Amino acid sequence: SKHRAALATLEKNYSKLVPRWQGVVLTALAMKDAERARASGIRGIRPWVNIKFSNYVDDKGMKVATQGSVDYREWEEIGMPVAGEYIDLNRSAKYKYHIDLAGGGGTTWTGTMQKL
Repeated sequence: SKHRAALATLEKNYSKLVPRWQGVVLTALAMKDAERARASGIRGIRPWVNIKFSNYVDDKGMKVATQGSVDYREWEEIGMPVAGEYIDLNRSAKYKYHIDLAGGGGTTWTGTMQKL
């Protein structure tokens, strides 16, 4: 399948990927492991990591949602877990661990402290 081929290519080039794309690869592998565990009858298994792009800066310099975007459509069509939903401060406060991998936003220290 296209999904397997894309994941194999990303895995092969893992060390060359920027951290955000490495997170996507880890997410795809974690999802695959969780699906395999559920198929074998293990209940309540969830992927151990969920690192996806919620927003990106388009060619016009605008910050836009990744889910449903034209630029990420092909990834979504083959089932690669690239596009994720935006998580607001209230929802993110419910998670024990957070990761903010460098991107176009340039999170400031004050922005990081607000999220904590």
